[in-house]
Order: sequence, then structure tokens, then C-alpha cells
Amino acid sequence: MAPRITIQVDGKQLEADENGVLLTVLVDNGFTVPALCYHPRLGGHSRCSLCIVEVNQGGQWETRHACELYCRAGLQVRTDSPGILNKRAWAAWLLLQRGPFPDTALENMLRQIARGKDLAPPGTNPPGLGTKAQPGCILCGRCIAVCQKTGRNHLTFLGRGKKLRISFVGSRSHPEGCGECKACRQFCPTGYIQTNGESAFSAKLY
Repeated sequence: MAPRITIQVDGKQLEADENGVLLTVLVDNGFTVPALCYHPRLGGHSRCSLCIVEVNQGGQWETRHACELYCRAGLQVRTDSPGILNKRAWAAWLLLQRGPFPDTALENMLRQIARGKDLAPPGTNPPGLGTKAQPGCILCGRCIAVCQKTGRNHLTFLGRGKKLRISFVGSRSHPEGCGECKACRQFCPTGYIQTNGESAFSAKLY
């Protein structure tokens, strides 16, 4: 059993397991810190940037991803400073550019996080218009992580920048493709994967 330590969050003292994932501790203690790319069984990937917090490092507050931060004694965290809320709103706005999403609750959550801010730079398309490549997928990487855990290794990232996407690739060890496996669908936070990875990410011309 991990030793118990004390950390400070938004001025409040909390007990936590040493080396426990900060995001899990925050959520378990009722703090509102959204996250889409993190899952307890898959770990954090710091791709959605919604779980950002500020951590006191030698008197300076630095922005960190709570999904990849581990608790240590004396850790000081801020979850709702004006700077963090503004950065989180920007992150939500960027994710909305990947829409529209099959999961309307997710879209509503992102709009709520970004609400009340003039986030659209001049000449930028408003949220919800989507992107040419895989609209509805936020590139969180959960599907890739779980595909690796199953040993199939059919999913991978391809491209860079605006052309970054997820692709289905063949595997000698599993030439049948996804078969009956639908693990990635269960872990997809947006509802983009309706059947399996093969149907969602087979190569297309973009």
C-alpha cells in the first residue's frame, strides 16, 4: 500500500497516495478538471490539454498536465486560476474544431468550457465545422493504446500537423483485422468509432 501524503489544491489540504496520478486525486475529491485523453486503464497522453493545472515550482507557477503528474509530499496545485481557465477554454475551442461529434453531451461540455470567451481569431471558422480528416475524432490516442494492449497493433498515428490522423494498418500476427474485437470503441470518448478501428480508420484519400 502506497504511503499517504499531503498536497495542497486551491488552498485546501488533501491526503493522497504517494505517486498517485494527480488527475485521479482531483476528480475523486470533487475538483472539476475535465479530461478526454486520459483513462485509468490506459494512462495519460496529455493530448487534449483539458486537464492542465498550475504547479508551484520553486515559487513559480508552471502549467502541467494533471494526467501525467504524480503526487508528492508538499505538492501545490491550482486548478481554476484565470490563466488556467483561459488556456483550458482555448484547448476546448481547438477540440471543437475536430467536430461535429456523435456524442452531443461531449460537444456541449466543450462549448461550456469555451463559453463566454471570444476565442475565434479573425478569419477562423467557427467551432463545429470540422476538419477534412476524420471529423469527430480528437486524436486522443486511446484507441491506439488499447489496440496495443490487446496485442493487435492495428492502429497508429500518421502524418504531422494539420494532416495528423489515425490509420488502420495490417498485422501479420492478426491478418483477420479487427475480427470481433471492439475494444477501441469502448474507450473512444467522442463516439467516433461506431463499429471497430478497421471501419473507422481504414485508409481513405483526404
